[in-house]
Amino acid sequence: MNSIFKPRSLKQDLDRVSFLEKLKGTAAPLVNRYVILFILSVGLGLLTVWALEGTGMTRESRLMAGIFVTAALLWVTEALPLFATALFIIGLEIFLISNPGNWPGIGFGEGTAPSYKTFLAPMADPVIFLFLGGFLLAQASVKEGVDKALASTVLSLFGKKPFLSCSASCSFRRSFPCL
Repeated sequence: MNSIFKPRSLKQDLDRVSFLEKLKGTAAPLVNRYVILFILSVGLGLLTVWALEGTGMTRESRLMAGIFVTAALLWVTEALPLFATALFIIGLEIFLISNPGNWPGIGFGEGTAPSYKTFLAPMADPVIFLFLGGFLLAQASVKEGVDKALASTVLSLFGKKPFLSCSASCSFRRSFPCL
C-alpha cells in the first residue's frame, strides 16, 4: 500500500488541528507598507490630474500624465510587483483613455477615443496573455508548494522508475489537454 493511502493516526490528526489553531493568530495585517505605498502612488496620480486642470491641457493629456506619475511611483516603490504594475497601467489606460463604457468625465473630450486594442497592441497577441497566466500559475504553485506535492505524489506512485513516471506524466497531460 502506498504512503498516500495509509490511514492517519489520531495523533497525526490532533497534531494537524493544533498546528491549524496556531496559524489562526498569524494572519497578515490588512494594511502594510505596500498597501500604503500603492494608495499614495494612485493618490499622487489623481493629484497630478487635478493639478493640471486649469493649464489648458486636454482631458486625455491630464489623464495620461496622472497614469505616468502613478506608473513611475509604483515602479520606484515596488508597491506592486513589476509585472503587476505593467498590467495595472495597461488596465488604467484602457479604462481611462479608451473608455469602453462611455462613462462621463473620462476618455477623450473631443474626437474619437482609441480602441482598447490600441493599448493591447504592444502585447501583440492573446497568446502573450496565455503565457503570462501560465507564468503566474507556475509561480503560485511554487509559492504554495503544489509543485513539490505533485512531484512527490507521482514519485510515490511509480517509485524510482523514470520510464513509468515519465509515461504517467505524459499520459496525464495527453488525457487533459486543457490543463
